Amino acid sequence: MFPDEQLEDDPLRQFIAEEVDEALEHAFGLFDVKTLSVKDVSEEERYFTLFSDLVEMTIGVLCKISMPLLKIHFPEWNYNSHVGESRRLYLIWEALRHKVENRIEVLVDNYLKSADDALERYPYLVERWSYILANCRNFLKRILPCLQYMTVNYPSVAKEVTRKLQIFDYLMIYFINLLKDKLADDFETFLEAFLSEQRSRTSLDKSYLICETPLSLMSKYKISVDRTSVSDVNSFYLRSVELYAAEKLQIPVNMHYRENLTKLLARHAIIAGSISASLVTHSNDIILRHTIMDKNTTRRLLELLKDNVEIVASNSTDSPAHQLFATILMSYASRSMMDELWSIFKAVICATFQNVEGSHTNEIQLLDACRLLVIANQSKFLEKLAYDEVIKNLRGIIGIMERYLKICESTIRKFNQVTAGKTSESSYNESLALNLPLIMKLPSSFLTIYSRSLFRRCIVHGLPVIQTLTCPRSFEYQLFSLFQREYGSSPEYDGLETLKAELLRSAQIARHFDETQAAPLLNPLVFERKSVPSVIHENLVDDLILPPDMRHCWTSFQKFYDLIDAKAHHKKLQLIDSLQHCEVQTQIQLSNGTKLILDLTLYQTCILTLFNDNDALSLEEMSARSNISIDLLSEIVESFIRIGFFTSQNNLIILNESFSPDERKVKNGKLRVTMTTRGKSSKEGSAEIIQHMEGLSSHWKQEMIKACIVRSLKGEKSGLKFDSIYAKVESQMFGISIGEFKDALERTVLENSITHSRSLYKY
Repeated sequence: MFPDEQLEDDPLRQFIAEEVDEALEHAFGLFDVKTLSVKDVSEEERYFTLFSDLVEMTIGVLCKISMPLLKIHFPEWNYNSHVGESRRLYLIWEALRHKVENRIEVLVDNYLKSADDALERYPYLVERWSYILANCRNFLKRILPCLQYMTVNYPSVAKEVTRKLQIFDYLMIYFINLLKDKLADDFETFLEAFLSEQRSRTSLDKSYLICETPLSLMSKYKISVDRTSVSDVNSFYLRSVELYAAEKLQIPVNMHYRENLTKLLARHAIIAGSISASLVTHSNDIILRHTIMDKNTTRRLLELLKDNVEIVASNSTDSPAHQLFATILMSYASRSMMDELWSIFKAVICATFQNVEGSHTNEIQLLDACRLLVIANQSKFLEKLAYDEVIKNLRGIIGIMERYLKICESTIRKFNQVTAGKTSESSYNESLALNLPLIMKLPSSFLTIYSRSLFRRCIVHGLPVIQTLTCPRSFEYQLFSLFQREYGSSPEYDGLETLKAELLRSAQIARHFDETQAAPLLNPLVFERKSVPSVIHENLVDDLILPPDMRHCWTSFQKFYDLIDAKAHHKKLQLIDSLQHCEVQTQIQLSNGTKLILDLTLYQTCILTLFNDNDALSLEEMSARSNISIDLLSEIVESFIRIGFFTSQNNLIILNESFSPDERKVKNGKLRVTMTTRGKSSKEGSAEIIQHMEGLSSHWKQEMIKACIVRSLKGEKSGLKFDSIYAKVESQMFGISIGEFKDALERTVLENSITHSRSLYKY
C-alpha cells in the first residue's frame, strides 16, 4: 500500500479516475444501470466488436503516459519516479476494478430492493435470479477486456488475480459475497428458497445440472455459507436435506412407492449434482434413511407387500411387488443392515399371526404365511430365517400339514368341476392349495395324510369324487399333477398312486353293477381289507338288519361280485356299516320348489325307514327291528330330535308330520343330520366312544399324532422320554389331549415304528 493511497484529495487518483470514467463511459452506457440489461443489442454487438482496440487506445495510453506530462498537470506533486510509476499503474487497476464493482453493487441493491413489493420476497428473488445472473455474466464478459489488459500487461499490480483465480472468477465471487453481506442473517433463508423451488418443480431433467444457482457458484468458488464460520456449502446442503426429509418429505405407502421413490431420488440427485457431484450419494443416503429405510415405513411396506404379492412359487421378477422388495433389499444390503431388516420382517411375521381372527383364520393364516415366504425367498439371508419363524408361529410343520389338508378339502369342494368349460387350468395358477407345498416345502409325509382324506371323501361322496381323479378339468387332478412333480420319487407318492388305482378299480366295479340295475340304489366300493383302517373293523354292528330295499340291493351286489371275480369264493364281502353314506329323499318341499334330501349315516337310515309303516316306536322296538344297541339308538334318535324331525312322548319316538327344516342349514337341497358320538354297536353293550365325523376323523388324528411322534424322534439318536416327546408333539400339533397322545404313542411302538426301553423312546 502506498503512503498516501487513502487520501481523498489525492490529485493523481482523481485524474486517473476521471480518465477511466471517460474511457468506459460509452461501454457502461450500453447497459441499464439497475439491471445491467442491454439497452440496444445491435449497438452492443457493434461496439464490443471493436472494444479491445478501444481499450488499447484509452486504458493502454493511460498506462503509458509519461511522467513529465503528469508533473505538468500536478506541478506541486513531489515523487520518486520509480515509485510513481508503480503507484500510477496500481491506481489505474484500482479505478477499473472499483468501477466494475460499483456497477455490480448497484445491480445487487436493485435486485434485492425489487422484492420489497412482492407478495413473497424469496420466491420472487428465486424467480428473478436467472435474469439477474445472465445480465451480470454478460456485462462482465463484455467489460472483461479492459480488466484483462491490466492483468496481462501489468500482472504485478493486479494482486486479486492469480494463476488459479481469473478476473472473471474474482468478480463472480465478489457478486456472491455482496449478496451474502447484504442479506446478512437472511442469506440462508435465501439459499433455502432455491432448494424449495427445485424440490417443488413438476419436472427436473439432467439439463438442470448446468444451471448455476447461488449454491452451485458458492461450491465452485469455495465460498462459505456462514459469515462468521467456515461452514461450507456441502454441510449446509446436507443439513437442509436432513431437515426436509425429516419434516416435509412424505411418500404414500402404496404399490407405486418404488416408482415415486425413484423419481424423488433422481430429482435430488440432479439438485445435489448441480451443486457438487460428491453430494449425490450423501444426499440420497439421507433420503433413503428417512423413507424406505425408516423402520415404520419398512414395516408398512412389508405389510403392503404381504397383501399384494402373488401366491406363486416362481414369482416373476418383473412384478411390482418383487421390484419394490428388491429395492428394500438393496437399500439395506448395500449398507450392511440386513440384521435390522430381519428384525423388522420378524416383527411383521409375529404381528400377522396375532391379528388374524374370524371363521377363515385357517385359510388367512396359510395365505399370509405363503405370501411372507414368497417375499423372503428373494433373499438368501432372509429365506431360512423367515421359514423357521413362520413354521414356529404356525406351531410346527405337522400343524401346517393338518391345516393345508383342510384347505385342499375346502378348495376341492368349491372348485371341483367335471363339466367341460366350467373350470380352466389357468384359474388354478394362483391358488393357495396348488402353491403352498412348494412355498412352505411340505415333506412328502403329507401325502399319507392326504391319502386318508381321499379315502374318506370317496367313502362319503362315492363315484363323483373318484371320477375327478381322471378328469383334467377337476381341481383334484391338478393336485395329483403337483404331487407327482414334487414327490413323484417318494414312497408316500407310490402309496397315493396305489390308493388311486384301487379307487378307480372299485369305481369301475360300481359302474358295471349300476348297468345291471333298473333303478340303482347302491353305489358299492370294494376295498381290500388291508386298505381299511383296523379301528373301523372293531366298531361294526353285528348282523345289522337293513331295510328291505337295501337288503335286496346288497344281496344283488354279492351275486354280481361272485360273477365278475374268479376268486370270489375265496373272499368274503363285508358291509362296513360305519362308512356307509345315504341320501334319503323326502316329500318335504323347500321354498325353491325342490324336495328336501336328508344326508344320513346307514344307521340313521335304517331307523328312519322303520317309520315308513309306523308313526311312533319305542327304543326297544327299534333296537329289536334293527339289531342296533340302545346306546347307539339313543344317539341316532337324539340327532333327529335336535332338528325337530322326531319328538319324544311317553317313552315313544314320534315322527313329526309337520317338520319344516331350517333352510339356512340346507346346502344344495341337502340337510345333513349330524351325530355327535356313537358307541360300539352290539346288543350286548357299548365300549369305545368315537366321534362321528366323516369317516371317523379321530382315526385320522391318531395317524397324524403318530407321524408327529416319529418325526420328533428321527433326529434324537439317544432317544427321548415321555414328557419330552409330548412337549415336542404339542408344539407342532395343537388341540391334542394327553390321552390321545398316549394312545398314539402305544400304537406307534406296537407297529415297530419306534422302540421303548428303560423309559426312553427311540426311532
